[in-house]
Amino acid sequence: MRNVLEESGYHIWEASDCSEALDIWEANAPQIDLLLADLSMPGGLNGRELADKLRRERPGLKVILTSGYVPDTAEVSQCPGCFLQKPFSPESLTEMVRSHLGSARLTG
Repeated sequence: MRNVLEESGYHIWEASDCSEALDIWEANAPQIDLLLADLSMPGGLNGRELADKLRRERPGLKVILTSGYVPDTAEVSQCPGCFLQKPFSPESLTEMVRSHLGSARLTG
């Protein structure tokens, strides 16, 4: 995903778990326009919980959640149009990112 988005001109910060994602957020929050997170993330929070936490700090934060599993409706119900089912094509990923950000570039 990182390579696809960088090749499309987006700046990416990549985290291996929620703890690292929170550290990146703490250091770079003003520059982050979108969170792309898997629902099954290690590190104490799942992707939905991470999104909820960050949106409490910045309600307008754009979010895309992804998973190889079919999520419970409750996991994505507060985020209509923000779920991308794995596997997905590079085109589907970049199209969803563009639709969430408009002409802005992805950071985060």
